[in-house]
Amino acid sequence: MPGQPTLKEKNLTVLGIFKESWQLVYGLKLPVFLLCIIIVIALIAQISIYFHEIILPKMSQQFAIAMATAMSQKGMTPPPIPQVNISISSYIFVIVTCLALGAICSFCTSMLIMLGVRQAIGLPVKIRQVFKECKKVLPDILLIFLIIVMLAATMIILKLILGKVAFIGTLVYLLCHITIYYVGLALCVFALPLIVIKHTPIDKAIKDSMQKMNANWRIIIPLYILISIVANISALFFGLGLIWTIPMIYAAGGICFREVYGLKKTGSKEKTPPHIDTNNETDTDLPDELSPSQEPDTT
Repeated sequence: MPGQPTLKEKNLTVLGIFKESWQLVYGLKLPVFLLCIIIVIALIAQISIYFHEIILPKMSQQFAIAMATAMSQKGMTPPPIPQVNISISSYIFVIVTCLALGAICSFCTSMLIMLGVRQAIGLPVKIRQVFKECKKVLPDILLIFLIIVMLAATMIILKLILGKVAFIGTLVYLLCHITIYYVGLALCVFALPLIVIKHTPIDKAIKDSMQKMNANWRIIIPLYILISIVANISALFFGLGLIWTIPMIYAAGGICFREVYGLKKTGSKEKTPPHIDTNNETDTDLPDELSPSQEPDTT
């Protein structure tokens, strides 16, 4: 699009962004680590609730059947097998709690993304400030992650339907993976920060994010593949390397957003750019410096 140079046109390279994201890890590790702990706890709670309410009763019944069968084969009288009937209320409880915990994970992930943006443009990395900024647009944030979840669910359904067809099933599954990876990066790197910083309507943010992704994928896709490889290698050493590589992921996203939308990196952490809403006590200190030619294309 005219007036909007791509990352390649700015002479940015995959290795250049990778190196800068590594340099930005300092000061980002602790807040990222704290938010990741919350996400892990929420995920463990989801799995535990599902296991306790749905899986464990069925496993108990299967174990009782297996014991009864073994006792019958040895001529022993087996005890009565308990009937397991999982109530509708249990399913509702599992669905509601898992949705609530999923919303917590999504919100924390959005905070991680915005921490990366703040670090990339030189603003203080403050969890409380990011929480206030993201809370303002919570419905749109949840909708962004719902879109990603729906894409993943579509992939799973297609795999189940076409799984028996070897070549076609594998091809569709691969295409779904690529689509989710591509769209997910666009939404997380561009759409979500746009919504938080500019309060852009979600449809316009999604449209503009896909345009930016289409124009810059030759840099962004290899960058995240490289970071993913490094992150997987770092996880081999008891996961300690993730303390550095996870912040790199979000710092890299912040750099891409900064460069694509022309945000200026502040020279001092104390500098406070103009607020978006000066009448609200939960003002953001994120920059509102996207020029009209750089705002999302609404045509």
